[in-house]
Amino acid sequence: MRTVRAMGAACALALAADGCGAGSVGVDYGHYDKTSRAAAGAALRVRWAKPLAAEFGGPYVPVERAGVAIDATHDRLFIGSSERELWALERTGRVLWKRKFDAGIDAEPTLDARRDELYVATASGHVFGLQAGDGKTRFDIDLGSSISQPGVLSDDALYLVTDADGVFALSRKDGSTLWRYQREPRAGLKITGHAGLLSSEQRLITGFSDGTIVALGKGDGRVLWSVDTTLDLEDSSQAEAGFVDVDTTPVQVGDTVYAASFQPGRRRAHHHAGVRGARGALLRPAELRAALGSRARLPRSAQQRAAEGSNLVRDREPRRAARAVHRGWP
Repeated sequence: MRTVRAMGAACALALAADGCGAGSVGVDYGHYDKTSRAAAGAALRVRWAKPLAAEFGGPYVPVERAGVAIDATHDRLFIGSSERELWALERTGRVLWKRKFDAGIDAEPTLDARRDELYVATASGHVFGLQAGDGKTRFDIDLGSSISQPGVLSDDALYLVTDADGVFALSRKDGSTLWRYQREPRAGLKITGHAGLLSSEQRLITGFSDGTIVALGKGDGRVLWSVDTTLDLEDSSQAEAGFVDVDTTPVQVGDTVYAASFQPGRRRAHHHAGVRGARGALLRPAELRAALGSRARLPRSAQQRAAEGSNLVRDREPRRAARAVHRGWP
């Protein structure tokens, strides 16, 4: 069963999908109409709805970007809103607690249910360490730039990427900075938001607004490898005009990592990157065709990119043909 997430008209929803077979593919269980806030289909129904922001009249609709952090152990969920509020709700929709912050919340909160720790990043760049049970503040630090992606946790660190191309490792104890990586901005226009972080063993992999995909060591933030996707642009002057962002969060399938950038390359549509090991290298055209031949095994997001034509990147060692192995939805 694929997770159903619907955020329409600034409203948090609990959608129930009945009778979803674990191995079913391509089955229409129903859909949610954000205009009427009604579910259609034999297997989908709305259990409850909770408005997160004031209703807007006229032709404009507020955009709520924050995802839901789900605590299945304690049957609760956490979600922020553009109204600068964070809500803690039971699975029945009952409010456990809510609190105001300094700015709107675009990122999904980062949750460690076992430790009862919740980390909330705001559009102003503040990061709050909270007690998940009651919302009390453990620490509040300012990273200086908006954050629109959820963090990644290790035993002692919280990793975050900012919309200004910065990656931070923060202490989970007090929010102090363990290390920081800052990508220098490229001239030209950029896409709003940012790619999120992929945690892969002892590496963090993400894309940047200058068109680069970078792997960083979790321990010290050292660059393990980087790939400049703008080298494959049809016209090199496109890089100066802007919109070369690698704006999708990388996805790992087996030992290959995929990411996509906004600008089209020589192989049409979006760049698509697959990365292996410690150093990235573009696949040759023949290897690329062989890799794209496995696209039926990729997750849906990767299938769409691969079908359009794309670039793959892999480690130089060992020299094996790229192959994607499907291990379920990422």
